[in-house]
Amino acid sequence: MLAEARGFKVSEIAINHRPRQVRLLQYGVRRFVKGFLDLLTVKFLTGFGQRPQHLLGSIGLFSFALGNLGLLYLAVTWLLTYFELHEFPPLHQRPLLMYAVAATLLGAQMMSIGFLAELMTAYMGRTTKATASRRGRRERARLEPLITTRGFIE
Repeated sequence: MLAEARGFKVSEIAINHRPRQVRLLQYGVRRFVKGFLDLLTVKFLTGFGQRPQHLLGSIGLFSFALGNLGLLYLAVTWLLTYFELHEFPPLHQRPLLMYAVAATLLGAQMMSIGFLAELMTAYMGRTTKATASRRGRRERARLEPLITTRGFIE
């Protein structure tokens, strides 16, 4: 998958399978877990390697919105209790307060990490290209006097 994502040609080759000498299963739960984690890593690298903000920002926005919805619900219930329109338990006795605050903070952190990851990928891409172009200019500057003195460029 990674090779194909980078533009290489991938194909299958027919091979001879030999029967097992010992009838032991080599596939356990641990192997499936490792395979699944490897699959997630490959999917992330091929899909979000150059645009990590798409994944991290989406998760962050969802979490941030969910947390703010919880806080909005708690604010409405507090106002209803304050003006004695309906009776709700106090906020400090409700677990939704902790979950909503945690979701809001997690969302903000995920979006911040996404921005930082986006900056890092942009910076790494820019320095690689800039280094290559600088190297090319230096190489041309070194070879140009040789080319002009030997008559290759008119």
